[in-house]
Amino acid sequence: MAFDKNELKQIKEIVTGSEEGVVKRVDQKITTAKEEIIKTTDQKITTAKEDIIKTTDQKIVSAKEETITVLSREITDLAEINHAVINQVSKIAELEKRLIRLETIVLKGGWK
Repeated sequence: MAFDKNELKQIKEIVTGSEEGVVKRVDQKITTAKEEIIKTTDQKITTAKEDIIKTTDQKIVSAKEETITVLSREITDLAEINHAVINQVSKIAELEKRLIRLETIVLKGGWK
């Protein structure tokens, strides 16, 4: 059974039409897949950025708190040192007064 020209033409049109339809559907699926991959990748990148920012912010806050704690201890230590120095200076001033009184007594000949 041989096909005539019209039948071959119709078969060719059907095959060509089917081929074009398949190509369009494949192209659409590829485009959809690309868009989905891009969307998913963008979401993952955004999530990763947010996680990095959150972690970095937490580390900064932690470092600030640690710095404040250390500085508070240092300030307390320096205040104690300052208090001790002031006490020693007061003692030195008192000793100078005593020394001047003793020198005065000695110079006046009060001690023999």
